[in-house]
Amino acid sequence: MMRYTANRLVKAATGRSLDATFSAVGGAMRSHAATGVSLIRGRELRGWDVGLDGTQTRMLDDSPATLLQQMSLNEIVFACMKERQKALIEPKFLVERKQADGSYLVDDDHELTALLRRPGPNIDTPSFWRSLEASYDSIGRVYIEPLYVGRRLAGLNPLNPVYVKEEYEGGILTGYTWQPPEARTVRFGVDDLITRRAVLWADVPPLIAALGAVEADQVANDFLRSFFAGSGVPTGIVKTRDEWDSETTNAFRDVWRKLWGINGTATGTPAVLDPRILSYERIGVSLDELDNETLRMYIETRIAMCFGVPPLIIYSYAGLLKATYSNLQEAWSSFWDATALPMLREWENFINWAILTKYESEDAVLLGLVRCRFDPSGLGPYQEDIAAKVEQFRAAYDAGAVKLNEYRAVLQLPPEPDGDVFKADRQPERPALLELPARQEVSDG
Repeated sequence: MMRYTANRLVKAATGRSLDATFSAVGGAMRSHAATGVSLIRGRELRGWDVGLDGTQTRMLDDSPATLLQQMSLNEIVFACMKERQKALIEPKFLVERKQADGSYLVDDDHELTALLRRPGPNIDTPSFWRSLEASYDSIGRVYIEPLYVGRRLAGLNPLNPVYVKEEYEGGILTGYTWQPPEARTVRFGVDDLITRRAVLWADVPPLIAALGAVEADQVANDFLRSFFAGSGVPTGIVKTRDEWDSETTNAFRDVWRKLWGINGTATGTPAVLDPRILSYERIGVSLDELDNETLRMYIETRIAMCFGVPPLIIYSYAGLLKATYSNLQEAWSSFWDATALPMLREWENFINWAILTKYESEDAVLLGLVRCRFDPSGLGPYQEDIAAKVEQFRAAYDAGAVKLNEYRAVLQLPPEPDGDVFKADRQPERPALLELPARQEVSDG
């Protein structure tokens, strides 16, 4: 009965339709309640299309190329993405097998462990994890080309999602087209790629959720650039005593721009107005009049919030305003507990079904007989407090609870030949009393 249930669930999980939640290996389970309605589409619309007043507004540019480009154009996005990628790179990757007593034993010689030490001939392990995290966090899709030697999986090649085009026919996914610049086009079938996709209405990628704040940050940066490019002189209105024709107005504007515009010859000097000019009225704002600190904090925290990264650990302006050593430790603990660990669990589930099943039976993976996981022990807030452990073992040794060699192991000292004893059994030997020679009487003769 158990094997029948496992086979039935695995078969359902790998069926190919586009009517319900997407599976890790390129297919989806069919939903009888949503026949013909796809929960995951290749061309879902995202962004803002209705303004606050109900009018139509332009949608934010969420094309894959633009989204991935933000990592190199926006400092906050770059810093947040780097920390999420490092959380995937630093833990040790393990494959474990379930034992008869229910515990798990690490299989260091498993083929998947060896593969992820060197995923492909042109990519190392850190680059592999960075590619997957960047792709999923930005556009919510990951495409991996499996490389085989015979029938054995021998390599994993992550594809840039910008160059992947999904092909649909009648609402059903039929394949993928890989179109890199200045290279030949490659056609992949539905099951030729290992894919992971987010259900966009339930699992929005962080960068898409933060796109509004990212655009606001870009606009704010553009304002600062234009402000300093104009030497801090805001725009204004020139009022004249007489009426000027268009020729005189244009000539005055050209002279003004040459003198006090960007790279003007009189930039930084006061303007001397013509007698015909009545006044100059400033209509822009100066930098000190703009609540720049609040604006920067508002934008930075909204971007970092979507990525689940505390502003302090990326050393952003919003985080450094209240930075202390204890706050930094708490921020790192919060990041690992609230963001990094759940993210690692999600990647574990994906790898278990998408890649581990290339080496193990699907029944064994489904029943938990073999699994893969990331081990964060020894990292960040999960580092062991050695000083506290040494003190604990010292007190335990003095109380006769642990043996001498156990205490020495905590101190990272080699064991003693006769050290497998408790303190009460290891009493110091008293030195033997020295026997003095008998006193000899000296006679007067």
